[in-house]
Amino acid sequence: MYKITELALKHNRFTQVFLVMLFVLGISTFKNAPSKEDPEILIRSAVVVAQFPGMSPDRIEKFITKPLEREIKQIPEVSEIKSWSRTGVAQITVTVHDKYFNLQPIWDTLRNRMDSMKGSLPDGTIGPMVNDEFGQVYSATIALFGNGFDHHELRKTAEAIQDRLSSVQTVSQVELYGVNEERIWVNAKRGALTNEKFQFRQIVSALQARNVVLPGGVIETDTMQVEIEPTGNFNSVEEILELDLNERESGNTVYLRDLADVEVGYEDPFNTPVYFNGNKAVIIAAAMAFGSQSDEFGTKVKEFIARVERDLPVGMTLELATFQPDKVNAAVSSATTNLMQTVAVVLAVVMAFLGLRMGLIIGSIVPLTILLTVIGMSIWGVELQRMSIAAIIISLGLLVDNGIVMAEFIQSKVSHGVARVDAAISASKAMAVPLLTSSLTTILAFMPLLLAQDVTGEYLRSLSQVITIALLSSWFLCLFATPALCVWFIKPKIQGCEEGDKEPELSKLQLAYRRFVTVILNFRLSTLAVVIAIFAVSIYSFRYVTVQFMPGSERNQYLVFVDLPAGTKVEESDRVSKRLEEWLLDKKQNPDVVNMVRYVGDGGPRFFLALSPVDRAPNRVFMVVNTTDYTAALDMVQKTNQFIMEQLPEASGQAKRMWLGGSELGLVEYQVVGKDIDVIQSVAKKIELALRQIPGAVGVANDWENNVPKLILDIDQAQAIRAGVSSRDIATSLDSYLRGKEVTSFRNDEDVIPVIVGAADTEKTLEKLFTTQIVSSTNGQALPLVQFASIVAISEPAVIRRFDLERTVTISVKHESLQASELNKLMKPTLDRIELPPGYRIALGGELKGASKANGALFGYLPQCFAVMILLLLLQFNSIRRPLIILLTIPLSLIGAVSGLLITGAYFTFPAMLGIFSLAGIIINNGIVLIDCIEQNSKLGEGVRSAIISACMTRLRPIVMTTLTTILGLVPLALSGGEFWYSMSIVMIFGMIVGTLLTLGVVPVLYSLFFREPAEQEQEAKLVSA
Repeated sequence: MYKITELALKHNRFTQVFLVMLFVLGISTFKNAPSKEDPEILIRSAVVVAQFPGMSPDRIEKFITKPLEREIKQIPEVSEIKSWSRTGVAQITVTVHDKYFNLQPIWDTLRNRMDSMKGSLPDGTIGPMVNDEFGQVYSATIALFGNGFDHHELRKTAEAIQDRLSSVQTVSQVELYGVNEERIWVNAKRGALTNEKFQFRQIVSALQARNVVLPGGVIETDTMQVEIEPTGNFNSVEEILELDLNERESGNTVYLRDLADVEVGYEDPFNTPVYFNGNKAVIIAAAMAFGSQSDEFGTKVKEFIARVERDLPVGMTLELATFQPDKVNAAVSSATTNLMQTVAVVLAVVMAFLGLRMGLIIGSIVPLTILLTVIGMSIWGVELQRMSIAAIIISLGLLVDNGIVMAEFIQSKVSHGVARVDAAISASKAMAVPLLTSSLTTILAFMPLLLAQDVTGEYLRSLSQVITIALLSSWFLCLFATPALCVWFIKPKIQGCEEGDKEPELSKLQLAYRRFVTVILNFRLSTLAVVIAIFAVSIYSFRYVTVQFMPGSERNQYLVFVDLPAGTKVEESDRVSKRLEEWLLDKKQNPDVVNMVRYVGDGGPRFFLALSPVDRAPNRVFMVVNTTDYTAALDMVQKTNQFIMEQLPEASGQAKRMWLGGSELGLVEYQVVGKDIDVIQSVAKKIELALRQIPGAVGVANDWENNVPKLILDIDQAQAIRAGVSSRDIATSLDSYLRGKEVTSFRNDEDVIPVIVGAADTEKTLEKLFTTQIVSSTNGQALPLVQFASIVAISEPAVIRRFDLERTVTISVKHESLQASELNKLMKPTLDRIELPPGYRIALGGELKGASKANGALFGYLPQCFAVMILLLLLQFNSIRRPLIILLTIPLSLIGAVSGLLITGAYFTFPAMLGIFSLAGIIINNGIVLIDCIEQNSKLGEGVRSAIISACMTRLRPIVMTTLTTILGLVPLALSGGEFWYSMSIVMIFGMIVGTLLTLGVVPVLYSLFFREPAEQEQEAKLVSA
C-alpha cells in the first residue's frame, strides 16, 4: 500500500495536477450537485376503492371489503393490508414489503386480481379501481383565487393552467383540488306529478330515450361510404325544459317544465371546497419529474407562474400555498453552513495546535477529502440532503485523526534526522494497514444502514454510503496527499519546534499524562473496577434518558386537523372550521401567520413525503399554515390547540408540527384487535378514558369515530307483494328520488355534464317521503310508501376499519410535553389490567411501532457486520487478545454519551445513535493505532511497561488534537445547527471527552494485564506453585 505514497512522491507533477483537478472538479460537482431536503423514499402503497351507493358499512365489509382483502392477501409481495368500510364505499390500502423496488409488476398483478373479482361482487358494485399513484408527492401547490369570480371561471382557468403546467419539462403530473363538478339538475315537483298523474320513472325514461348519440348506419355509393348520424341529443338547457313527455289520457301535451325545475349548477353539496387565505380557491398541485433537481423544478415553476399571471383576468391571483424547493434550499443551505462552520473550526484548531505550516498541511486534507467525497457521491448517485451532509460531519473526527497520525509520524521521523522522503515512505509502510483497518471497522459499524430492508434503512442508506466514501477517500489522501504535502512544505528540524508550534504546552501535558499512566499501571485492577462501576452507573442512568426516534422537522409551517362528529354535513364542517381560519388570519392576534390553505372534506395533496393525506369525509378539515419562521410555527401550534379547545366545542382537533421519517412525532397508538365490534369498542373506550385522565394528553381519538343514526325502512313484504312492488323497486325509487339518478349527459363544446333527476330539496322530508307517490307497481300505478312500509331508527358505526384482515380500533394520543415512550410507560399499568377475551389483543402503533420496526431492520445485519469487524482486527493483529482489548473499550463511549444527554436534557434520537456509532469508530481507531504503536516499540526491544508508556506519549498529542478538533467543530452544530443535529452533537461532544480520557487509561491497563512482563509472570507462577 506504500506504493501509493511512492507514486505521489516520485511523480510530483502528476500529484500536483491531481490535487488541483480534485479541488476544481470537487467545487464544480458540489455547486451542481442535485439537492433534496431529505433522502427520497419509495412509497410502496396503492389504494383499491369499490363503491356500492347506499350500502351500510357492515354489508360493505361483508360483501366487498372481505372478499377483496382475501384476494389481495394471496399476492406474496404484500406486507400490510389496511381497509375501511363506510356507507357506500370500501377503501383498501395495500403496502408491499420494503425490499421491493420495481413496483409496477406488483401493481399490475393487483389490478388483474381486482378485475377478476368484479364478477364475484354484488350486482351494482362500482369498481374495484386501483390507484397506484397514492405515494405521489406534489412539490408545489399553487392557489388560484379571486374576488368576483364564480367557481366556473376559476375552474376553467385552473384547467387551462393545468394543461400548460403539464408541459413544463420538470413537471410530471398536475392535479386540481377544490374543483366542483357541473350538474344539470332536474328537480321533480311532487304536486305537479300528482296532478298530472305522472310517475317519476316516466321522466327518467323520456330523458334517456330523447338524448342519444348513436350511429344511424352507412350508405354506400359506387365510390364512397357516407355515415348517417340521427339528431336527438340536447343542444341547450331550453331543449331539456321543452322535452315532450307524450300526451295524457285527456290528450293534452305535458312538457318537462310542467313537472320539474331544470337548473345548471354544481354538485350539491360541494363535498371538497378549498380556501386560500379565506378565499374560495382551486389548488393546482404539481409533482416533480423523476431525476429532476429541486432547485431547477422550483425555478421553472416560478417562471411559469410569472408568465401565467400576465395572462390572468384582472383580480384573479396565483400564489404558492406550499413550495418544496424553498424548504429544500433552506435545509441544504443550513446543513451546508453547519458543515462549513465545523470545517472552519477544525482547521483553526489544527493550526492553533500544530502551527501554521503543519496546521495547513493537515487542515488542507479535510476539504480535499470532502471534495473527493462529493465526487464519489455524484458517481454513486447520492444527492446532497440532510443525511448525506450528516455523514460528512460524522466522519470529520476520523478524517482529522488520519491526517494527524500520518503528519505526526512523518514529523517525528524528520525531527530525528530522517530524510523527508524516507520519513514519508516509512510512515506509509507503518500506518497504511492500521488506518485502513480502523476505517473499515467504522464503515462496518454503519454498514447495517446500507443493508437494512426497511423504509427507515432506505431513508438512512445514503448516510452509510457517504461515510464509506469519506473514510476511504480520507485513507487514500492520507497515503497520497499528506506525505507529498509534508515532503514539499515541512521544514527539517532536529528536536526543535518551528515558530508557532505549541510543543512546550503539550510537553507539560505529556509529563502529566506519563505520571497518570504510571499510576494506573500500578493499580490496574482498581482502575478497571472504577471504570466498570462508572460504566454500570451509566447503563443504569440510561433509563432516565428520554427516547425519541426522530427529531421534529424545522419547517416554517404546521398542520391543523379538525374533526366534527361523524355524520356532520360538509356545510357544517365548513362553517365551524371557518371560525378557526378567521382567527388564524387575524393579523392583530397572529402576526406570524403568512398564509394558509384549508381543505374541507378532503386531505389535500401529499405535499411532503411523510404526510399521508387524511381520508376524504364530510366531517373532516385539514389546514396547512405557513408562518414567518420555525419558532413562530412552534408557538402557533400551541396557540392553535388552545383556540380549538376553547372556541370550537363542537369539534375535536389538533395542530401538529411537521415531522421527519415515516412516523408522526410523539404519536402513540393502541390498536384493539378482535372480531366482535362491541367487545373491541368496549376495550377501546377503557383506553380512551385512561388516556383522557392523564394531564397533558391531547388529541385522544378513536378512528372508528362515533356511531351515526340510520333509518331502517321496514317493508311489509305481504303488502308490497299485493301492491305489485318488490324490495328492489322500493330501494331504487327511494335512492333516485332522494339522492338523484344520473340518467343522461348534456354535451357542450368542452364538457360532458351529467343530468341528474331527483326530488327538489323541499320535497326531501320524512313526512313528504311517506306520502309522495314515488314507487311504481308492476301495473304502472304510483304508490306512496306509507301503504307498505314503516320507519325504524337505529345507529350504526360510521366506519369499520380493519388491519391485516382483522377488525381493528385504533386509539391515538399525543402529549403536550412527554415523548411517545414516556407516555406509553404511564399507560402500561392500565393496559396490563385490562382483561381481554380469547382471540383479542392490544397492539402498539404510532412512533413506537415505527421505531421498533426500523430498529429491527437496521440491526438485523449488525451481528454479521460485527463478525466481519472482528475478523478484520484478527487479520490486523494476528492475535485474539489485542482485538479483545479494542472491543472492550467500545462500550466506554456510552459513559460520556449518557452523561451528556442527562446533563443537557437532550433526547436519545436516531441521530444520537449515529453519533454513538461514530464515537465507536474513533475509539476503535485510537485503539488500533495505540496498540500498533505499542507493538512497534516492543519490536525495538522495549519491555511491555516501557513500550506502553512510550506509545502513550507518542499517541497522546494526536488523540488530544483529534478530540479537541472534533469537539470544537461540533460546538457550532450543537448551538445553532437545529434540532436534528443537537442530540448527535451532544452525544459526540461528551462521548469524545469521557471516552477519550477512559481510552487513554483503559487500553494501557488492559494491554498490561493481557501482556504482562516476564518477571511478573514468573512471580505469579511462584505464587501459584506455593
